[in-house]
Amino acid sequence: MKIDTQKIKEKNSIVELVQRYGKVIKNGRTTSFLPDSHNPTAFQIFEDTNSYYDYKAGRGGDVIDFIMYVTGCSFIEACKELGGEFDSRYIQRTKELQDKLDNWHKALLAAPEHIEYLHSRGIMDATIEEYRLGLGTMASEKNPRIIIPHLSQYGHAIYYVGRDRAGVEPKYRKPSKEYTGLESQLYGLNTLGRTKADLWTGEGYLDGLILAQAGEQILF
Repeated sequence: MKIDTQKIKEKNSIVELVQRYGKVIKNGRTTSFLPDSHNPTAFQIFEDTNSYYDYKAGRGGDVIDFIMYVTGCSFIEACKELGGEFDSRYIQRTKELQDKLDNWHKALLAAPEHIEYLHSRGIMDATIEEYRLGLGTMASEKNPRIIIPHLSQYGHAIYYVGRDRAGVEPKYRKPSKEYTGLESQLYGLNTLGRTKADLWTGEGYLDGLILAQAGEQILF
């Protein structure tokens, strides 16, 4: 572990955190509703596990998740807010990933033939922007791949894969060892919690993107 999340959770009370943002009502288990909520049972706090669940949004988690949820900040920023201690290598890796994905996204926008390919697969320009698709080479390969970032539940990039267009196997390639431990990240976490949407599962990233841009929830 690069960050002592257990220490952060032990130091911070979910009840005290929620009190910063809304009224807290104790009734056995603590029930809270945020300023924009009118149903006191829609947002519940569980003191025994130091966690919360927002039934309206279909999201929950621990104190770190809560700060990310209400502020829209990143995991690193949430831990800082809660007084966590960090390994600078983790912060540097996160920054390097964001910079790399930003450069790849710009490269894709400057490559009309690859944009046309995505259009032919049903991927719209708005989806290319929202999901930060890019174009870049991986490892020792010469031909660029379509880069597809994995976005967290809160919308920030945590991982990526490269999709081949030149008939090279494997069709989807994962990054090298610097992201070891993130290979099991599912794709589509940022789509969860959409109201009145079915949950689709599968394997093809582009198929998943088409479903996501149609408003569905996906886990690929």
